[in-house]
Amino acid sequence: MSRYEIYLTFHVLMAIVWLGGGLTMSVIGWRISLTNDGRAMATFAKSAEWIGNRIFVPASLALLALGFLMIHDGGWSYSSLWIVIALAGFAVTFLTGMLFLGPQGGKIGKLVDAEGVDSPAVKAQIRRVLFVSRLDLITLFAIAGDMLVKPTGDDVEVLVAAAVAIAALAGAVTWAHLRGGPEPAAEAA
Repeated sequence: MSRYEIYLTFHVLMAIVWLGGGLTMSVIGWRISLTNDGRAMATFAKSAEWIGNRIFVPASLALLALGFLMIHDGGWSYSSLWIVIALAGFAVTFLTGMLFLGPQGGKIGKLVDAEGVDSPAVKAQIRRVLFVSRLDLITLFAIAGDMLVKPTGDDVEVLVAAAVAIAALAGAVTWAHLRGGPEPAAEAA
């Protein structure tokens, strides 16, 4: 087995951890949010923060490092469109995690301490985080698709189809978020 094959194997394994874990967390978060159970939502938010910091961040950094090793060992070019798309997508999702998803976990914890798990503000904040995490998951799957297809500038149809699919998924997630499940305000009515 070559070095490149070793790098590729672990790169794919880290992608599976990140994507599979993200999808699982998204489905669990969605199911819990439908119950409108404040305690379950707050517990999930704390668990998601813990998993994010201890599983997703290391897996994503290992994935990135292995990707760089593969570029160098495999003779790929940083100017290849699929590598540019993948690195841009990685930057977006990593910054989303670092600048929004991670800090929101701490804010939710403080809000729970101040207002309690059944606070409408707590539930609304958790729903916002779940919404952004679902959009982030679309980005992760788009990166995975890009890495599998490896489009070039000549693959206009593929690039357009990917952009349409991403926009449709983001639209569906946004529509579902705006439509919402049981809202905290509705509980008071």
